[in-house]
Amino acid sequence: MKAVRLMLVVVAAFGAFALQAQDFELQPFVFEAEECDVASQWVSGEGVDGSFGILLRKGCTTATQAAAGVDVISELEGEDVSNLTELDFAVTGHCGAGAPRFNVQVDGSTYFLGCSSGEQTDLGDGWTHVVFDADDFALAGIPVTGTLEDIYIIFDEGTDTPESESIVTPGEAYIDNISVNGEIVGEPAGPTSKDQCKNNGWRSFINPPFRNQGQCVSSVVSNRGGNRP
Repeated sequence: MKAVRLMLVVVAAFGAFALQAQDFELQPFVFEAEECDVASQWVSGEGVDGSFGILLRKGCTTATQAAAGVDVISELEGEDVSNLTELDFAVTGHCGAGAPRFNVQVDGSTYFLGCSSGEQTDLGDGWTHVVFDADDFALAGIPVTGTLEDIYIIFDEGTDTPESESIVTPGEAYIDNISVNGEIVGEPAGPTSKDQCKNNGWRSFINPPFRNQGQCVSSVVSNRGGNRP
């Protein structure tokens, strides 16, 4: 599973976004083994507070081998899983039993925390706050001790998912305010690779904002000594 996750990150639509004054990073990615309208990216104006949200879209059937996701790169990785006490996000659009979900990898095994199984609070305007705590970890089978190897969010339920009260737009969701142990991020920071500036990606950044793609690329070169791809 770790090898598969690493492969997903290689085909990421956008690279890692450093978090201001936080101790983890978010890296949106897509996996597309079969043709699908799949996306994972920050979008301005689509967050729970009207700022940034992360679009997760799988515009094809659930059976199609494609997924959108967000890699949660945390200092907790490599430590004992007992140090992980809470995971949560805000979501609108599609909140199903399996997507979006947190995947938590411990000692080579992956455990799932599906959106609809978390503790939910209505935030209004179609948004729901979904929280997973120690009780949810236990129900998911996450061991109380062991090496935490990875945390990531997966969205792989498609447009054929039946509509319901919690699945208003099958195959598409926005998530925001992703939290690990109470540390929250709700917007992208500066770019860490040139690829993040392409395809209008430069428009997503607010720290700093850019006037065009060239300015965004120049920022990466200046910050990384020109060594980034």
